[in-house]
Amino acid sequence: MPDEQSPSHGRERARELLELGAHRELDDAEQDELIRLLHDHPGVEYDDFTAELGSLSSLGRLDDALPSPALRERITTATGFDTAPPMQPRRWSRPLLAAAAVALIALGAAGNAVVGTLLEDEPPSGPPGTLGVVEAIDFTGEPSGVEVDASVVAHTWGTETRIDVDGLPEGETFTVVVLGSDGAEFASGTFIGSAVPVRCAMNAAVLRTDVATVEIRDAAGHIVMSSDLSPAAA
Repeated sequence: MPDEQSPSHGRERARELLELGAHRELDDAEQDELIRLLHDHPGVEYDDFTAELGSLSSLGRLDDALPSPALRERITTATGFDTAPPMQPRRWSRPLLAAAAVALIALGAAGNAVVGTLLEDEPPSGPPGTLGVVEAIDFTGEPSGVEVDASVVAHTWGTETRIDVDGLPEGETFTVVVLGSDGAEFASGTFIGSAVPVRCAMNAAVLRTDVATVEIRDAAGHIVMSSDLSPAAA
């Protein structure tokens, strides 16, 4: 059993929370834990960018281009204000290199999706089936003592199902299945019941406009709970 107090376990947990935060918003407890782990293990967020940092380090010194004395004099004469004193040349620091590496990789991997997210002032809204809209759904038939909060999100590549569930038998396996309006079944993912609330996001290769029902089934294939979705806008 891993030592939860070991530095390696702490760094691994921090990377796990960073990866989780890339897919959904962390809750308050997870956010507090991540802040503590980043404080205890500085630089862990850059662990996956060693090669990129090495490449950027080879760029060496970064000098700011300074205006020539003649140009500075012309500017002073034209504006009536003396120009600022020459800036000291700057060097790449490790945090700057890491930030640059993260930015380059994020843009390369996500492309327009990242730019679009940065430019959005508000989350998307609209009727069921609108791309990017988080659509709350209600499950029925859940066993006594089980609490579930779920939603679906329409994407161009399929339908995402987000589930927060508590109270399912610990250690048992459950499968999320998305049913099309024609009855076709699409596996979305599996999870294990836990003593703590389970929060997961899964994806099925079927467009939201074609989805009619989301089911959670046990290992034997029996329906534990299901949700009939509202018709999506075409």
